[in-house]
Amino acid sequence: MEEILKTYREWHKTRKDGELFKINGEDLNGYDLSGLSLTYIDFWKCNLSGADLSGSDLSHSKLNFCNLSHATLEHTLMHETEAKYTNFESADLTNTCLDFATLDHSRFIKTNLELSSLDYADIKMARFYKAKLNETSLRGSKLDYTEFELCDLTHADLGNTDLTYTSFYYSNLTSANIVHSTVYRTDFKGSILDGTNMDYSSLPLWCGSLDIHIDDRLAAQILYHLIRNVKFSNCVSKDYKETLLTEEIVELANRFHRVSDDELKEVKPWVG
Repeated sequence: MEEILKTYREWHKTRKDGELFKINGEDLNGYDLSGLSLTYIDFWKCNLSGADLSGSDLSHSKLNFCNLSHATLEHTLMHETEAKYTNFESADLTNTCLDFATLDHSRFIKTNLELSSLDYADIKMARFYKAKLNETSLRGSKLDYTEFELCDLTHADLGNTDLTYTSFYYSNLTSANIVHSTVYRTDFKGSILDGTNMDYSSLPLWCGSLDIHIDDRLAAQILYHLIRNVKFSNCVSKDYKETLLTEEIVELANRFHRVSDDELKEVKPWVG
């Protein structure tokens, strides 16, 4: 590996725009590559299992079809890095910058991504299983068809993301931000949405939005939208209006935080 790095450094001195230094199929299992500048390298199908890449700069490099299982990438810079179909199982990516990275179809099984930034990354069709993403920023990312199963997403920022057909099966989204996100056919089954901010998003009306651990805040938000439409609509029967627009239910619905902020008017009980 020392010879490869020496050749790479010489190549980098005269690198032309668009060129990548190619490392094909090398076995780099357990290598110490920490703190190195490894930009503009194409690691094609390399075995980096157990390698130490902490504090390294992998910006603009490619790691497609690589094995990074059990690797250490803590505090690593991976800005605009491309890692498609890559295995990150049990890897440590704590406090790592993956902004604008391409990570589609990759596997994050028991991966630690705490406090990392994946803003505006392309992560579609990736799989996260028992991964740690608490306080991770995924703002503006493409997460369509991505699977999060049994993951910790507490305090994660998913604002302005594409969550089309995304699954959060039994994941913890406590205090997560999902504002202004696309949630078409998103599956929240079994997930925890305690303190989750879903303003200007919506729970889809399908089975994937059933059996969710919502909190009082979200319950009031959903209830307010329901009864306000019930009261306004000329297509809802008198039976529904009398049953749903009682003083008790209306009082609960008016606890919706946008009402208390004087952004929306209170709903009044039904008077037949």
